[in-house]
Amino acid sequence: MSRAPGVAVVVVAFGLLLSDVKCQKYEVPEATVEILKPRGIKISIPDFVEHISLVAFHVNINEEFQTLAHGHYAQDVVKKKDGRWTYHIPLIKPKQGDVIYYWIYAIIEGLGYHALDKSYTVTEGSPPPPPPVTPDRIPDPSGPCQSSSSTKNRQGGLCRGQIMLHKTFDNLDGWSYEVFIGGSHLDDEFTVFTKDSRVSWLDNGKLYIQPIMMEERYSEALVNIGTLNLEGCTSPIPEECSRQATGFLILPPVMSARVKSKNSFSFRYGTVEIRAKLPRGDWIVPELWLEPANSNLGANWGRMVLGMARGNTDVATTENNRLLEAGVLMNSSSQYSQLTRDVRWGQDFHTYRLVWSHDRLEFSVDGQPLTTLTSNSGLKSSFFTEEFYITLGVHVAGGRDFPDSMRNKPWKNTHPKRFVNFWLDKQSWRPTWDKDSALQIESVKVTAL
Repeated sequence: MSRAPGVAVVVVAFGLLLSDVKCQKYEVPEATVEILKPRGIKISIPDFVEHISLVAFHVNINEEFQTLAHGHYAQDVVKKKDGRWTYHIPLIKPKQGDVIYYWIYAIIEGLGYHALDKSYTVTEGSPPPPPPVTPDRIPDPSGPCQSSSSTKNRQGGLCRGQIMLHKTFDNLDGWSYEVFIGGSHLDDEFTVFTKDSRVSWLDNGKLYIQPIMMEERYSEALVNIGTLNLEGCTSPIPEECSRQATGFLILPPVMSARVKSKNSFSFRYGTVEIRAKLPRGDWIVPELWLEPANSNLGANWGRMVLGMARGNTDVATTENNRLLEAGVLMNSSSQYSQLTRDVRWGQDFHTYRLVWSHDRLEFSVDGQPLTTLTSNSGLKSSFFTEEFYITLGVHVAGGRDFPDSMRNKPWKNTHPKRFVNFWLDKQSWRPTWDKDSALQIESVKVTAL
């Protein structure tokens, strides 16, 4: 089960990632800071270009911004005065040596532009008033940059073809682990998600995620009758951080990992390419997902799936490693397209691709089209209005990915004993797991449209 972040991505997105856009159409000019007598502060910028619809100011006193957070003092200014966009804070009285930290966000022609990491140190004299604005405006910069419809971390001003993210896995900078106990709901995976080095590691520029049995890390007794308290749990739900096995309600019998870009990178519209080798082994499921950054949509709202092939090798069953699915999952319903090949998807690396525009989702693998879904395909409108982040992971079994009609399936999706029935059949499925049961991620690339 996916877990949404507790705060909006715009609050936690790092300023460094927002400030690396090299070809913004406009640049927010330096602000003038005025210390008023007997009290008050004014921060303003000139009306430097046509079609400014809003300028937002965020201000802290003696507290540096660590993220793109809401300031202790903040205001959205929607009307200029005397040729300037001005924020007036009337009641504070800064003293000499105080540092005023601020950042500014301007909406121009419907796109957002930032001025980040700004500060002003109060001295004995107030700076002179800003000069009057002349009729001349900063001209539209000319150049090869064609304006993109994509946004990155809620910021526009990108150029078509600009690389918004290109991640190889020499490190996990910008990515975070989900840590929680799965299985709270019927659809949930039979998996405990951790950042244990036994299930997730980096090697030679690749990310590896490989499930193992809980008893291989702890003991069989823990799964049967023990209590699991997860250190560093990321879920706000208590039973997903601590759980006791009792009777047939054993603990999830498998450990795995899931990493997300939600604290550093989200976007709307673009071309996503994930170069990956999918895992093989019974009841193993890879996760190459886009999930909504808007936490108000809820944990089970939906996701885009770039590629999913179950690890099962039984060719007598349709749902095996030769069947690839891609598309959209919405609550309990899905719109997937399927592609079957003679070669198993877990045998080699493939490039899973999504082109996401304002009205369509185009899924493909290795250049071969899989499916195209449009805004008229019955999808929720938020698939075309919200920003999404990237999720990479592996889960095992669960109530969604394996229909009860599958041959030799040891559990029923809605049966109360599904965990224990799956676990008791471990002598059948555990021997199918080996070194090829790891999801291997070589790279993730996102390009602006």
